[in-house]
Amino acid sequence: MESGKTQELQIQVENLTDSGKTLKISPNTAFTNANGVIEYSKANLKKDSSAKYTFSELMSKAQQVKLAAHETKTVTFKLKVPKNSFRGNILGGFYVTPVEKETAADEQSGGMQINNKFAMLVGAHLHGRGSVMPQLKLNKVKPTLNSRQPVILANVQNTEPIAFGNMTIDAQITKKGSDKVLYERKKDKMQMAPNSNFNYAINVDNKGFQTGDYTLKMTAKAAGKTWNFTRNFKITRETTKLNADASGIEKPDYTWAYIAGGAALLVVIAGLAFYLGKRKKN
Repeated sequence: MESGKTQELQIQVENLTDSGKTLKISPNTAFTNANGVIEYSKANLKKDSSAKYTFSELMSKAQQVKLAAHETKTVTFKLKVPKNSFRGNILGGFYVTPVEKETAADEQSGGMQINNKFAMLVGAHLHGRGSVMPQLKLNKVKPTLNSRQPVILANVQNTEPIAFGNMTIDAQITKKGSDKVLYERKKDKMQMAPNSNFNYAINVDNKGFQTGDYTLKMTAKAAGKTWNFTRNFKITRETTKLNADASGIEKPDYTWAYIAGGAALLVVIAGLAFYLGKRKKN
């Protein structure tokens, strides 16, 4: 492909059913999801800070195509080749989903009905110049809730234009200055898309967030390389308020506090009554 030129890419779609179908075909950029798997399902994916170009920005816009029963059509997209050459690889795909009208039942239920839908992908791999090796970076470390579970999220970023798999991450969290491991998680067989990032979640135990200064130590291995990261972070009083909205954690038991408080109140009332009664006699 010549720099600055436009090239046509064509895909063929076929309706195998006995009724008409409308399909949406989106040229989507590959990304890494929260489970460490390369995915293509986001049409409006935010561009990674390390990416020079993405698949979706080099391609023409998404298209809708109507197919009669058992009809086949060829759909053409235009690829704008960058004027400046790029290193490594750009990964994406044509993500195909059905376009369906909202039914009366959907409208009455607020669109909350569960319907089976399919999605298909035609992958695309744009090759740049030169060889590239993976490079991982640890970004923000943040305590938060994930599906109502208290977790520490560590954002891991692949800053190079290359996809790779068989990645292992081993993360451990301790109190700052201590060697005692409080929370940990190890996961293997993960993947990373080129120039992408994802949040690696480390679960907090059923006591929920506890205020203090902590240290995250993380080791990542992939493509024959090893990365070691260390990051200090803080859990504040504001963060511990999230415990009230979390599920599966131990709620504080204030029973004895209530009993003690009630007993103390009775003593005060009795003392005050005795004092007032004594004054009245005098």
